[in-house]
Amino acid sequence: MRRDGFASVSIGPYLQPGVLVTRSAQFSGDKTAMFVNVGGADARRLAVSVLDAATEQPLPGLASGKIDQQGVRVQVAFEGGASALAKAGGTPVRVKFYLPAGANDAQLFSFWLADDSCGASNGWVAAGGPGFNASRDLCGSCRCQ
Repeated sequence: MRRDGFASVSIGPYLQPGVLVTRSAQFSGDKTAMFVNVGGADARRLAVSVLDAATEQPLPGLASGKIDQQGVRVQVAFEGGASALAKAGGTPVRVKFYLPAGANDAQLFSFWLADDSCGASNGWVAAGGPGFNASRDLCGSCRCQ
């Protein structure tokens, strides 16, 4: 998945909350971190939940993920931590993004799951760029060995 494209899902300014729920997906149990590419003045107000695809109820420890900044590789902080995300592996899930009413501006460009806190998406980065030694993001924020 390319994470450096220029399309986004945006909201604002509106009086109603913004909600986006993905279709059902399944990932392997070795994924221990979720990252987003977000921008806008209210990106920090965006909340993330991982839901059971059948019941659409939040999975234990994954009900209210927080984002602390805007940027290209921002890790979502879940109250259950890495172990809660790993436990969800193999289970059909939906990801819910929620922006409260009154937010002025937020854009969600992409999200992905990673094996560790380095955030390597293994996705294509088009022409590469600073920090990339290949045309795919294989290292995230960590240096490639």
